[in-house]
Order: sequence, then structure tokens, then C-alpha cells
Amino acid sequence: EMKNKKTNIDIIADSVTEMALSCIEKEKKMPWEMKWNQNLGVFAHNHSTGYIYRGVNCYLTFISQLEEYKHNAWITFDQLANKMGFKKVRSGKFFWYADKNDEKVKYNDLKALMLKDVDAKRMPVENWTPNIYLREGWKKVTFKQKTRMIEEGTHTNEDFVVRFPQQPRIHLVYNIEQTKLPLPKPKKTKKLKKTEVEKTLHNLIKEMKNSPALKIDGRNACYSPSKHTIHMPTMKQFKDKSGYNGTSESHYFHTGCHELVHSSGHKNCLSREGITDLGIWGDHRYAKEELVAESGAEMLARYFNFDTSSATKNTEAYLQGWVSRLKNDSKIMASALRDSSKAVHYILEGK
Repeated sequence: EMKNKKTNIDIIADSVTEMALSCIEKEKKMPWEMKWNQNLGVFAHNHSTGYIYRGVNCYLTFISQLEEYKHNAWITFDQLANKMGFKKVRSGKFFWYADKNDEKVKYNDLKALMLKDVDAKRMPVENWTPNIYLREGWKKVTFKQKTRMIEEGTHTNEDFVVRFPQQPRIHLVYNIEQTKLPLPKPKKTKKLKKTEVEKTLHNLIKEMKNSPALKIDGRNACYSPSKHTIHMPTMKQFKDKSGYNGTSESHYFHTGCHELVHSSGHKNCLSREGITDLGIWGDHRYAKEELVAESGAEMLARYFNFDTSSATKNTEAYLQGWVSRLKNDSKIMASALRDSSKAVHYILEGK
């Protein structure tokens, strides 16, 4: 009876939900509102390849914060073994690890050699890389092999079939601080100056692909999907203590980024249900769209190394509301982070 077997999407969703609940219960904050280590870098990356983790895998950054890691670099067991001079040997369906002298190394001994704690917890990341096949003979090839074959002129794009998986593959990764690898020096990143906040926000909006119009008209901040327009109060209104908590620049930047993330859902951009379907007010899709905008706004602020945590003050009731929602719907947080990561990359890179 396989009915209760978890899918790979379930495994990721459970891991993200566990992270979010842990954060709300321990820190009394949503994940993206935690105190920020400025040298951490907003995008988690693979220590071996340099690949930046996208989509829901951005939750690794929040894990780094929760665990107070100084590095946002992650690595699989096999990549770690390779970096530490061991190799994986395959024979048919079987494999084992060997040292430089080709001597077999037991798995538990290898863990003790590579990890600070043999019981260190690994985090799942999802991989949606498509499978590529040659039409002739149905041979599987890598993306690099396909590119090389086309460049060499032996094949054209039509000679290949690309199949996207129905479920992602799951890889389990360690933060490099859980390993015995030498740690790189944390990179210092330049802070965004308060005097540059207004200009940076306006440029960010203007340079987004299919960008919305921006109207600084003193109204409450909002995004109008029908007109693809962001309305914002003036910076002076944000500086007024009676108006916007007196958090001025940080509140202004956070609010502008929040509305910009909403605008990325427009039908000519990412066409996200939370924006294109205007009949969702008050239902779970509206709640998810707000999660997308809030987490995306914080990711953008952290990309520019600008602390906007003072701009968000959530009540105990709001946080407890999310605790019960997350316990009832384990997929909502993972789904929101998938969308907010997409929005952030779209805003910064146009794709």
C-alpha cells in the first residue's frame, strides 16, 4: 500500500514548514524578519559549484539565520567527499567510497572524518533540471553535451527532446559550517546608504522588465493590477512619526519593494494567480500573495544589504494565525517562497 508515501514536493514542503514554525516559535518572527547577518548574502549557494539555489531552496538562507551560520554555502555528501580527497566508486547498482590509495572507507568512518557531528542534519533541496535525450537512439545527454554538439555542428536543436520531471529530484545538503572543510572568510558587502534609498528603489522599479508605472502621489501605498501602477506616499510622509512609525528610509524601501513584488505578478510579467485573479480577496490565495510580497521585499532589501526589519511589526495574533495556517496547510509556505524567489530574480534579472 503506497498511498501514504511522501512525494519529493511533500518532503520539501515539510522542511520549509518546520523551518517557519521553528522561527515563529523561537524568534517570534516570520522567517524573513529575523536579525540579519550582513555578510551572509541573500542567496544560498552550492559551495562546490557556486550555483545559486533558486525557488523554494531560498529557505536555506533562513536556516542559516536560525542556526546563526556565518556562511550561506551548502554542499552534498558526495561533493564534500570529493573536496576532502575521497571518491565514489560505482559497480553496477552498488557504490562505495575510497581514499587516495583506493582503500575502501566505511560510510560511518567517512562521516566521522568529514563532519563535526556525525548526526548533523542535512536539508533537502529540490532540483527540477530536465532530462535531455537524443531523438536517435533515445540516449540521455547533459546540457553541456547538448550545447557542445550544437556548437560543433554535428546536431541541431531539433535532434533533442527535453522532458521536464513531474516531481523534483531531492538532494540533501550540509551547511559548510557543519563540515571539517576550511571555511572561507565571510565576504563583506557594501551597505546601502540611507541617502541612496529613494533613488535605488526608483531605479529598481524603472529597470524591471515590463515595469509598472510609479506614482508618488501621497496616497497609501498600493499596487493597481488593472493599471499596472504602484502608488506610494512621499519619503517625507514616511519620516513623519505620526504617519509611518518614523522608520523613514527602511519603511519606505520595504513598502516600495513589497508593492514591486506584487507588480511582478502582472499578466505581462510572471502572471501570478494572486495578482491576475482579482476575486481572491480574503481567501488563502490572498494570504499566500501577501507572503510572497513580504518575503520578496525582505530578500530585495537584503540583496542591497539594507536592514528593513524595523519596518515590520507583527502582532502575536498575526503570528499565531500563521502557526495554525501552516499546521493545516503544509504547502503554503513552500509555494509562497517558490513564487517570491521567482519574483526577486525576475525583478533583478528580468527572467
